[in-house]
Amino acid sequence: MPDFARTGGTAVVVLVIAGGLLYTAVAVVYGLKRTDPSPSWFGFHEVFHALTIAAFTAHYTAIVLAVTVLSHPRLGAGMILRVAASSGERQPSSLTLRSR
Repeated sequence: MPDFARTGGTAVVVLVIAGGLLYTAVAVVYGLKRTDPSPSWFGFHEVFHALTIAAFTAHYTAIVLAVTVLSHPRLGAGMILRVAASSGERQPSSLTLRSR
């Protein structure tokens, strides 16, 4: 988690935690086979799928944010690499990007 917070920020950490909580809710709903808002049309199984999609979306968004921040210098990667370089760490050449 500290790496997520350092590279992606608070939003990434919150999304990862939210996704984990949603997946936990998925397990509870499916295990108890409860939460039937409208059993004939939208039962516990549909709630299971809706929560699974929400959890996936949270984790996918967190990954996109983390990767975008690392690979795009205008969104913060340049700042991260400059701080690493000034602290004596070797700057990875694979993350060096050039603007057109």
